Amino acid sequence: MDRGGLVINGLDLWLIFWGSAWATSASPTASEVAEAATTMLVGPYLSGLSQYRGITGAFFKGAIQVTDSEPPNPFSNAAITTMIHQQLRKGALPEPDDDPAILYCVILPPGVNAADPTVVGEHSFFVYFDVTDLSLPPDFDIARAHYAWVSNDGTLDSITTVLSHELVESCTDPNGDGIQGVPGTCSQGGWCEIGDVCGWSEVRDGVRMQAYWSEVDQACILPGAATASAVASAPDSSATDGATVGSTAAPAVGVTAAPAAGQSSARHDWEFGARFVGGLVAAAWLAPIIAAIVAIAVYVAPTMLPPD
Repeated sequence: MDRGGLVINGLDLWLIFWGSAWATSASPTASEVAEAATTMLVGPYLSGLSQYRGITGAFFKGAIQVTDSEPPNPFSNAAITTMIHQQLRKGALPEPDDDPAILYCVILPPGVNAADPTVVGEHSFFVYFDVTDLSLPPDFDIARAHYAWVSNDGTLDSITTVLSHELVESCTDPNGDGIQGVPGTCSQGGWCEIGDVCGWSEVRDGVRMQAYWSEVDQACILPGAATASAVASAPDSSATDGATVGSTAAPAVGVTAAPAAGQSSARHDWEFGARFVGGLVAAAWLAPIIAAIVAIAVYVAPTMLPPD
């Protein structure tokens, strides 16, 4: 169902490996995850999104390791957005106003879990404020920063399954008002999206990826060359018609089970990032600049808030 909101054609993926474990003992390694993500993007996996307003795919733009802070365990969305904002302020990542197609995707180290243990991945956005030039007139940026996070059970299959889920939904429904599943076909709260309708995965081109809903096929699809060892999970009982393409009846290997009623393997909420404005108030002489920012924010921010 097309609700008419934003879709991202040509999404630019940045991976953020958070925690010192990525520089020492994490398994799979950051390079293995980045390689699998690249395979996912350059292959045919996203080709099925062309039916949704001509989305042509996504691009791998780079990866950074953040080792000067550690993710809290459990962590919250606020912790994720705070860390991303810090990296933006440091210049470690391009800013969202310079590239609105960016998705900042945080990969957690093994054993670090979300505050809600039933959630293994999520995508959302926050409103990014930044003053880059304190001369008059001031230069300041206001933009939506789209982000996702992926938990890690210590296997590459689990990371790529959740990453693929968040990737297709970030392309088709970054703000919660774009391409979504038919209401009532998802078993979790929040945004019902094309990845939530489908609950099975297979190995495609050597990487385990999750199926997503195709309105054209009226089925869950998983484009790509099936690997000989591919094993799929049973279709999610919340799918519109239970139809699957290329699946087998064998149980999943290394894949999170389909969520039970009322639970979710991936949830989609929103964070409002205006709290970062507080960090800009460093001295009294900035008051006129801050007043100007607030005035513009009052005018602009309502148009940037999540949908009802």
